[in-house]
Amino acid sequence: MQAFVENRDNQLFMTRGVGYAFPLHLHTHLELVLVDAGSIQITVGDQSRRLDKGSLALIFPNQIHSYDRPSPGNHNTILVLDLSFVGEYVDTLLRHHPEMPFLSGRQVHGNIRYAMEQMYLEYEQEGRREIFTPFAHLMVARILESVTLLENSSAGDRQLTWRIVDYVNRHYQEHISLEDMARALGMSKYRLSRQFAHLFGDNFSTYVNSIRLYRACNLLAGTDLSVTDISEESGFGSLRTFFRVFQAEHGMTPQEFRNSRKTGG
Repeated sequence: MQAFVENRDNQLFMTRGVGYAFPLHLHTHLELVLVDAGSIQITVGDQSRRLDKGSLALIFPNQIHSYDRPSPGNHNTILVLDLSFVGEYVDTLLRHHPEMPFLSGRQVHGNIRYAMEQMYLEYEQEGRREIFTPFAHLMVARILESVTLLENSSAGDRQLTWRIVDYVNRHYQEHISLEDMARALGMSKYRLSRQFAHLFGDNFSTYVNSIRLYRACNLLAGTDLSVTDISEESGFGSLRTFFRVFQAEHGMTPQEFRNSRKTGG
């Protein structure tokens, strides 16, 4: 599994299950996260909120977002939808974003829950595209009724964010530095460092390591690769660095993390 979804080829992707942390990323799709149980911290743009059962996160195209600190028992339904499903709403979604990207349980229209449930059932049965489209229209219509929209601005920031995310996505498994990326993007290291902190709220090495850690966690939970191979596959320069960064973030060793996933911990 890749650490980013910004290059996602799927026209429609759905998943339902236990929550997980996912680092800052962005893509051209509409993404909806409905909290079915427990709670999870979700960041969209410069806003962050802990969402409880019944709440909905609205992530419009090209909005940077992340998931963090799911509670024990957290369970979510996630829909990632290509804009070809939304018909006349394409321009609205591309040119605007919600002033408040989170809806509480009582703000979520019943049609939205109904549409997501039906889409998930069809998705599980590999339903035809023409079945998803009317549900997508219904859902977007109800969402737009429920939010105040703001026009997108700072096109230069959005373009730079895309270029940064694309560069890290392509190179996080290699040895990369802020200097390397600045050279590739045609700007000074110092300007990029300031812009990076402004756009991502983090420094370069911390962000890249969060991507590598996400990759490592997926490999630990989903493969039988050795910890050494996972360290290399995830882009860490040494096993020692991998253990240090992993333990600082997760409070356990990679092997302990793998064991906890096998036992449902």
